[in-house]
Amino acid sequence: MKITRHAVISRLPFCSSYTLPPRYSTYIPKMSASQVPQFDAATKKELEEFLEQEQSKAKLQATVHELTNTCWKTCITGSIGAKFSRSEASCLENCVDRFLDSSLFIVRQIEAQKNQLH
Repeated sequence: MKITRHAVISRLPFCSSYTLPPRYSTYIPKMSASQVPQFDAATKKELEEFLEQEQSKAKLQATVHELTNTCWKTCITGSIGAKFSRSEASCLENCVDRFLDSSLFIVRQIEAQKNQLH
């Protein structure tokens, strides 16, 4: 059985008739142990993988949102027109590059620390 958002939502007892709007399509409601439907081992494994993928997507979307917000506040100083000014475009490009550089640096540092512990 291929697990989709609709399949997950439709099998949850407290939201079987609830449809997620597209904007919130990565939202997976939290539930207590008594609300978890009984699945076989293969379905549980597939569901766990699906939820991990959705959580990763949500984290990525949150990071992109944070990056957009930070760079916009930093770089866009004038009124919004049809095009960015040359300085705004340069600032946005540098802001994104520095964010990606720092994120990559942090990931590498965490991986190095993790490898030192093992």
